[in-house]
Amino acid sequence: LGGVFGYVDLARDRAAKTGAHPKIGELLDKTMSALDMARELSSQLLTFAKGGSPVRKSASISELIKESVSFALSGTNIAKQIIVPENLWTGSIDTGQIGQVLNNLLVNAMQAMPNGGSLTIKAENVTVSAGSRIVLTEGKYVKIDIKDSGTGISPDHINRIFEPFFTTKKEGSGMGLSICYSIIKKHGGHITVESIPDGGTTFTLFLPAEDRQIVQTIHAVDGKSVSDIRRILVLDDESYVLDMISMFLKDLEIEHTLCQKSEEAIELFSKAFENDHPFDAVLLDMTIKGGMGGDKVMEELLRLNPKLKGIAMSGYANNLVMADPVKFGFKTSIRKPFTINDFSRILSTL
Repeated sequence: LGGVFGYVDLARDRAAKTGAHPKIGELLDKTMSALDMARELSSQLLTFAKGGSPVRKSASISELIKESVSFALSGTNIAKQIIVPENLWTGSIDTGQIGQVLNNLLVNAMQAMPNGGSLTIKAENVTVSAGSRIVLTEGKYVKIDIKDSGTGISPDHINRIFEPFFTTKKEGSGMGLSICYSIIKKHGGHITVESIPDGGTTFTLFLPAEDRQIVQTIHAVDGKSVSDIRRILVLDDESYVLDMISMFLKDLEIEHTLCQKSEEAIELFSKAFENDHPFDAVLLDMTIKGGMGGDKVMEELLRLNPKLKGIAMSGYANNLVMADPVKFGFKTSIRKPFTINDFSRILSTL
């Protein structure tokens, strides 16, 4: 997906810049939307199969709820009500994973109301204290209730709905709710369900919260937003990913060197450093076939330049470096596949 995602994003950008027929841009937008769903599904499957650690960042849970509802319920005949206070706490979350949880629960709710119905999404700030009946550690949480007026879940099934591969749907995989459970638990949260046959279902989520506001900064996709980065070394064992990243860097007017082998990356970095023409940053893939991973390469490079700015890159959520890049000497991380806007924003934070 890394190459496909990037190439389509570049095609969309080129179409806009060259004044192509509007229909081409529209089709590419739809392609990107479909690819984005594929990206989330791949991440979902990897999370379930490999037990991936969330890649957390401070994010607005309020905005994530609104975006998820807007996307999932678009074009449906379901009456929705969103109750979110303006002072809703933010969370240190993996937005891709929590977005997948919300989407799964919303899709389940829609499927339980094939002839239409009502859906209420309510969020609030709660503080869990010692002795609470909720199985959570003390602290602040955002509580999210997703309540539908659908067919409900039978008492025989309700205790099994979070089991992998358990499903009552003819074409269901039985993965959706088990992945929701896995993701919420790995975030240090909790998920419960209450249901009445033919009387609707309510899923309740508890997500660890931060009592602070997020100041969002929009970074333009141009050389100015990443002007501090003049030279960057990129390591990835897939040629098409390197080609895509090279196109991104050309658009951003950043000099770059590409390599597919770990030993080559260390050698190129060492020579550049010795010749007083060092790289300002490195972008290292965490999984290199037949060689040391990006985390080990970073260890070697930091010995030469302890102030080096590194970006960890991977498509696998279970990589510990991606969950906590600073702990391993990196400044930040980026998950494949990504767009040029994603890449520009990451570079601008170095």
